[in-house]
Amino acid sequence: MSGATLRLTEADRRHLATGAACLGIELTEPMLTALAGFADVLDVWSRKTNLLSCGSARELVERHLLDSLAISPLLPKEGPLVDLGSGAGFPGLPLAIQRPDQTFLLVEARRKRVSFLREVRRTLQLPNVEVHEGRAEDPPSEYASVAAGVMTRAVWSGGEIAAIAPMWLAPKGRVYWMRAEPIPDGDEPAPLRRIETVHYRIAADRRKTVEVLGLD
Repeated sequence: MSGATLRLTEADRRHLATGAACLGIELTEPMLTALAGFADVLDVWSRKTNLLSCGSARELVERHLLDSLAISPLLPKEGPLVDLGSGAGFPGLPLAIQRPDQTFLLVEARRKRVSFLREVRRTLQLPNVEVHEGRAEDPPSEYASVAAGVMTRAVWSGGEIAAIAPMWLAPKGRVYWMRAEPIPDGDEPAPLRRIETVHYRIAADRRKTVEVLGLD
């Protein structure tokens, strides 16, 4: 990481709070402290293993923390939420910090990343976070067909989303597929159907898309 730090300064914290407010999200001081603590753990681990591509704290705030929080207004307010292919914890961990009363399951198959996610959970004392080491194609029985929402920021094809997400979803659950571009008309990945397409922008970055999909 060439000596760059991911630790948030006071200016970075203010930028995070202001950016969240622009998304309609209020971050309390305890939330900002927890998000800064997440950045601290990321900083330590990123010096030892390749967790994510990020060269500065400002980039972490805009490309990862705020980008994760951007979907919060779309998510159901009750019921378990599942982050498939969580990687370094995006979008699941920032959302779990912002929604402390809701259960989040972070699903990740790679052992080093699972160890990192568990370290963040332990360090920040996040009782609403569970980490599952395993493939997204194989949900544990206690989470099969119960998720109010399934989110993913990973690069899945439409066919993969269509095959995987329904195994986790409750009958009225929704998929929140974070993408660079919207799905072309007529290309919705059956049996999922498009409920809503939402666009957003973080700072000067290009426009991004969340496709909200459902089975009903």
